[in-house]
Amino acid sequence: MQVTDTRTSPRRSLAQTCATGGTVLAALVFLFVGVGSLGVNNGVFSAGIALMLIGYAALLGLIAQAAHTGWGPGNGAVVASSLLHMLVGVSTARGSNQWWLWIFVALAAATLVGALKAHLDEVKADGQSAAQS
Repeated sequence: MQVTDTRTSPRRSLAQTCATGGTVLAALVFLFVGVGSLGVNNGVFSAGIALMLIGYAALLGLIAQAAHTGWGPGNGAVVASSLLHMLVGVSTARGSNQWWLWIFVALAAATLVGALKAHLDEVKADGQSAAQS
């Protein structure tokens, strides 16, 4: 018989893992672009853009951490940020004709689907526990 301590290793659903992982990947993309903007060395403007992108990447990291630990508003923040990324990605990809931006759109869409599925699973579990009590 194998005993697992669920307090230290809570079991995450595939949807929750997809949502959290997609948010972490988006944070890494924004961090990479922010550092690249610093590398352009185009004066104060590029430094300001870099700081904003790096700050946004840090915010996405906090959102991913909140969703991973199961903090209530964390999942909603993942839904909101992935929807924002998807809409901005589509707009930018269509306007710039850069094919690689569609990869970012696909990442945002997968993150959005995972976050919505995780939320629906949570609502369903809450409804079942309320019905049993």
